[in-house]
Amino acid sequence: MERSDGPELRWSVHMARREPRKAGYVVLAAVVAGIFGVVLIESVWMFPMGVAVILVSTADFLLPVRFEVSARGARRRCGLSVSAIGWESVRRVAVGEDGVKLSPLERRTRLAPFRGVFLQADGNRQEILDAISYWRNQHAADVGKAAHGGAEKRDDREAGGSNQEAPP
Repeated sequence: MERSDGPELRWSVHMARREPRKAGYVVLAAVVAGIFGVVLIESVWMFPMGVAVILVSTADFLLPVRFEVSARGARRRCGLSVSAIGWESVRRVAVGEDGVKLSPLERRTRLAPFRGVFLQADGNRQEILDAISYWRNQHAADVGKAAHGGAEKRDDREAGGSNQEAPP
């Protein structure tokens, strides 16, 4: 049963606007990569390829990233990339300085940085935590009923480190 009468948050974070100098360096690096492609491979088609590789790999920095916390779960969108997790799949919440990671994994593993959804805070970390707490409590009976099965809801841990995961 989907409950939709609680807090729904929507916000976006655009790092390139916050740090335009770094955005300029990224664009410069993309052009240099394109030039290297032309010089090393001796094909003009390598210029757009080199530029595209750098720009696509830095899309999270260059493009606005949109976040949503609602009755359905949490969602992160950047360009064509969409990451989402339903409340029934959330096993662990890792809270860090920059935001909150919702993980489908019961404990930290080598796969943890690649699984789940990281919600980057924009001065709204407490609002994010409040919404997550509300929706996790509303869906507590659903935890473990995701298609992949799983375990009980676990206690939350403080996060740290560059991979946005809690220390072991």
